[in-house]
Amino acid sequence: MAIIYSDYEGVSDAISGETPIIKRNVHRLQRGEDVSSRPMVQGLVRVLVGLI
Repeated sequence: MAIIYSDYEGVSDAISGETPIIKRNVHRLQRGEDVSSRPMVQGLVRVLVGLI
């Protein structure tokens, strides 16, 4: 359904594809950090909610 590439040293999140597989790049993920406000996460949620 989705492929998410994590780049700890990256400087920004990016969308690299929407269909048929959602592809996203995410940067600087920290365990326990709230990332729910990031555009990458919100975009992924919108796509997934649209499927149901």
